[in-house]
Amino acid sequence: MNPIFKYSLDCGVMPTKPQINTSFFPITFDKYIILESSSAESEYPHMDEISSYLSGILRKNSINILQLKFSEKDEDILGAKKYQGLSLSQFNFLIENSMLVISNSRYTTECANCLETPSILITKKELLQKDNPKWYNENYKEFKLDSFGEQISSHALNTLDLNNPLDTIEPIYCGDLFKSKILEIIPNFHPEQINIRNENINLRADYHQDEKNIIEFIEHNKVNLITNKVPSTLGPHKNLIQINLEVSLNTTEEDIEKIKKSCKNVFFFSRDSKQIQKIRLKFIDEIITLEKRIRKKDLDICDKICDNTYYKSSKIIISEGKNYTSLASMKKNIPLVRSSLEKVIDCDDFWDESEHFKLININHG
Repeated sequence: MNPIFKYSLDCGVMPTKPQINTSFFPITFDKYIILESSSAESEYPHMDEISSYLSGILRKNSINILQLKFSEKDEDILGAKKYQGLSLSQFNFLIENSMLVISNSRYTTECANCLETPSILITKKELLQKDNPKWYNENYKEFKLDSFGEQISSHALNTLDLNNPLDTIEPIYCGDLFKSKILEIIPNFHPEQINIRNENINLRADYHQDEKNIIEFIEHNKVNLITNKVPSTLGPHKNLIQINLEVSLNTTEEDIEKIKKSCKNVFFFSRDSKQIQKIRLKFIDEIITLEKRIRKKDLDICDKICDNTYYKSSKIIISEGKNYTSLASMKKNIPLVRSSLEKVIDCDDFWDESEHFKLININHG
């Protein structure tokens, strides 16, 4: 017995499908889907990725992507037309006439089910339901918050009965930092070479230290400086967001004090697990974090990695004016040619940055 009938029987009533009020809202196109990232719910971090996967295919089929925003706090979704400040009945009208709704809001997907609109709910694991009310349509699907964007996008394309190139893709890993877009600069070239201005950047002076270039980048950008040596010309600057100093036994008290005078936000770390206790004793008044390197075996997916494993990176490294997606690709001089998947580089440098990557197996057959 469907649970809705059981609950109704216990109460001595008959279950009925909820009535959803709608009011007309003019739109300038005939076909569209809805994406929603509600700040009132547990937010799905890869909604932009879903929009990116779907946009090209939908555009070819004259289908638009709308974003419903119930609150100003809802994060904008890349590539979607924003609709905000409407009444609930107007929102419901848009839901009713949509080809598909993808949302982390149970209210929105409940309305979609009552209005017989195909929908996908992205929700916490503990909220997933096995038994739904009888009026739920067959084109309703729930995904967990840790689901891959490729899985949700593939299901969306199948629901819309469109060509689905994602059928050949099997995501196997997504790093915790993949959702964060990072621009890293290695100061081995002059800023004018690429005209970087007013950007938030990680300046990797631990990879290469050219003091003149370091100061030039700080002058024109908001900088998170990562270094293992204190630049002699470094001083306080409004553009210094944070300084991350890799501390070793060769670091001096003067280095520590100079860093602290140059920026209010400082972070001391070490990669030397063998000497970490001595380092902490030397600088006993400071908090020094041990940064452990990530190895391939730590990911617990070794059995899934094969010759057809590719990666996407949320990080761009610029070195000598060229773009790279990983330290490993930079060291092997494999610059990013276009925005596409790249072959996994099986080395320690690659796996150490794996928190910024998504790994995908592609079935070429």
